[in-house]
Amino acid sequence: MLSLSGQESLAESLAECPFRESKMSDRVNRRRLSQAIRQLAAGSITNDEFDDLYFDHCAESEDRGVRAIGNAGYFLYGDNRLYRLRGAEADSAQTKRECARAALFMQTDLEYEWPDPPREIVRNLIDALRYGGILLAIAFLFCWAMIVAAKTKDIEFLHPLAVVAVVYLATAVLFRGSVRRSSARQAWEESGEVDVWPFLRRIDLDEARKVPRLLNGKDRSQTRAT
Repeated sequence: MLSLSGQESLAESLAECPFRESKMSDRVNRRRLSQAIRQLAAGSITNDEFDDLYFDHCAESEDRGVRAIGNAGYFLYGDNRLYRLRGAEADSAQTKRECARAALFMQTDLEYEWPDPPREIVRNLIDALRYGGILLAIAFLFCWAMIVAAKTKDIEFLHPLAVVAVVYLATAVLFRGSVRRSSARQAWEESGEVDVWPFLRRIDLDEARKVPRLLNGKDRSQTRAT
């Protein structure tokens, strides 16, 4: 799924956005978003330019697919400064593939069939506390090392705390990937073939690849007509 500037997967970035039910296909904004999501991932447009597209055309679209993919693209970057997803800011190869797949989905009239993703507030809070603890442990060990280096007297009481900090850091690193996904998240992922998101089924992705809508920036039907 999309591994974003943050760098979670594009599909995982949906967890903060509920979607209203709608079966409408917003073709105009699908075309806009198809182009913009590719340009964003390639670093051809800035985060502010994608912001403009998202808030003007995607956030309130009646098309759930436009809202879902627009929201996922919005979470690919930060909004505290103007930049492009290039160099050190570039997304991973996996994220770029997911952006290409999302762009392809926007070239179809397929309904976005994924259910609303779960809001994992508790898990996000646990993650925040864990990472906050890591920073605190690192800061404590740095101060402890400076005090020891200065040969300050009567600091024996700090040594057990230093051991605790080291154990905490080792545990956080060794088991950082062992936190199981919530049952709600697992249920969401089992709603379809998550490795082809935003398509629900691989067969839909395969069919879309056989009939690309865009050719050199033009609609294929227009190209044939000429």
